[in-house]
Amino acid sequence: MADPTFRVVVTLDGVDVTSELGEWSTDAGRSNPLERIGLATASITLDNQRGRFDPTLGRVAVGDTLRIDTVKSGLPTPPDPIFNGYVTSVTMGIDVADSVVVIEASERPARDPLIAAGSYVTDPSVGSILETAAANAGTGSEVVVLFDVIGAAYDAKVTAGFVVDGTTTFWDFATAIVEAAGGTLAKLSNTEAFLYKARSERVFASWGYYLADPLVIGDGSVAAEPYDLPRSFELVVDDSDIVNDATVSREWNTPDASASAASSTSIATHGRRSLERKGPFTDAGLAEIATSLVSRYAAPSVGLREVVLDHAEFLPYDALLPAIWSVYFYTGLVEVVYRPPYDAAAPRSVFYLVDGRTLEGAADGSIRATLRLAVAHRDGYALFGTDAFGGYGVGRYA
Repeated sequence: MADPTFRVVVTLDGVDVTSELGEWSTDAGRSNPLERIGLATASITLDNQRGRFDPTLGRVAVGDTLRIDTVKSGLPTPPDPIFNGYVTSVTMGIDVADSVVVIEASERPARDPLIAAGSYVTDPSVGSILETAAANAGTGSEVVVLFDVIGAAYDAKVTAGFVVDGTTTFWDFATAIVEAAGGTLAKLSNTEAFLYKARSERVFASWGYYLADPLVIGDGSVAAEPYDLPRSFELVVDDSDIVNDATVSREWNTPDASASAASSTSIATHGRRSLERKGPFTDAGLAEIATSLVSRYAAPSVGLREVVLDHAEFLPYDALLPAIWSVYFYTGLVEVVYRPPYDAAAPRSVFYLVDGRTLEGAADGSIRATLRLAVAHRDGYALFGTDAFGGYGVGRYA
C-alpha cells in the first residue's frame, strides 16, 4: 500500500498534543452559493487518562489557542495551516478507565472591535473601504486586512467613502459589503488578519493552482473510481438557491438609494424568492448587482453538491492542498470526471470551485475530506464569461 502523502499535527496552547489525539474535525466555508461565509470551527478528542487535559486543574481553558496543521511527508517543509482558532468549550469524561476530553474551537475576529464613528474618505474600491475601516476599528491595531488585488478593476462599484455611527463592528461591516459585492473575506490561520479577494482574483488564482497541480476526481468509469470514493457521485437539480427578486440598497453612505430586479417568469413558476444585499455602492453598482443576481439565480441549479474522499491522506498532496488549506481553499479548483449510468453515455468533465470543506480524522491517521462544490457559472463570487478555458472568464457580480 502506498505511504500517506501528509500527516496532521495538532497544537493546543502552543504544545504539540498529536500523540494524545483521537478523532478530530474542522469545517469551513458554506453549503450554498448565497450563504454568508462564517468563521471556521474545529473539534478534537484527546486521551485524558493521565489528567493532562483536566480543565478543573486549569490544564486546558476556554480561550486557549488550537491549531491544526498538515505536514507533507518526506520533506522538511513548514506546516500548512488548516485551522487556527480559540477554544470555546471543554467537555471532560470522568470514567477513570477511559477518560477523554472533547475540545471545541472557533476562529474569531480580533475582539470584533467597533469602527470609530466618523465620515471617512477612501478610494472608490472595496479594498480601500475595508482597509480604512480596519485602521479605525478598536483602540489599537486590532484588525489587519490583507488584499489580493489582481482583478480589482472588476470589483464592485462603491462610493469614495463611508459613514458609521460608532455602533457597527468591523466584522459585520466587512462581511456585509463583501457578501453583496461577491468577493470573499476570510480569517487567515497564521495571524490576526483577514484576507480579502475580489471575485475575479479568485478565478485567476484557482486556475493557476489547477494548472500547476491539477486535482482530478473520478475517471469516468462506473466500476472503479480512484481515491477510495465512499459513494457514487450524486448530481442534483433543485431550487434551494433560486433568487428571482433582488434588492440592493445603499448603506453607510448617502443619499439613500436602492435598486431592484425581478424575473416574472421565475416568480410565476417557483414563487417569489427574495434576496436583499447592502453596501456603500454607487447607483450603477446597485443596479448591476441586483440585475446580475436575478440573471444568475432565477432558475434551478444543476450540478454536484459535494464529493467525499476517503483516505485523503493518500492523495497527491500538492494537488489537494489548495482545496483544504485554511482560507486558500476558496481558490481551490477541482475537475470532476464521471459517466452517467446508462448505455452509451459518454464521460463528462466539469470544473467546480470549492465553496466549503469538512476534514475528519481518526487516531490511525486516516482522513476524510468532504468538498462542497459550486458550479463555476453559478458561483457566488463571480460571473464568468465563456472562453477557451471552459467558462473561466472575467465577470462582475454574483
